[in-house]
Amino acid sequence: MRIVFIGVSHWHTPFYLDPVLALRGIAVVGVSDPDLARAQQIAACAGCPAWQDHRAMCAEVAPDFAFVLGRHCDMAETARS
Repeated sequence: MRIVFIGVSHWHTPFYLDPVLALRGIAVVGVSDPDLARAQQIAACAGCPAWQDHRAMCAEVAPDFAFVLGRHCDMAETARS
């Protein structure tokens, strides 16, 4: 399964990312955040590319599943995209 993480500067990210990284058969294929430096930091830990734009990331890597994190007022729109 190919997984992406959107909004990785959110403080809940380690609660989801760390267990996913420990699973066999799961590949984190991208992370994104409006703060590209933060996305790059998380990407280095996950061994995947980083994006600033989650739409571009999803278009390029075609994930099977996405963890969508961020401000509650933005999450529904982000998840729909």
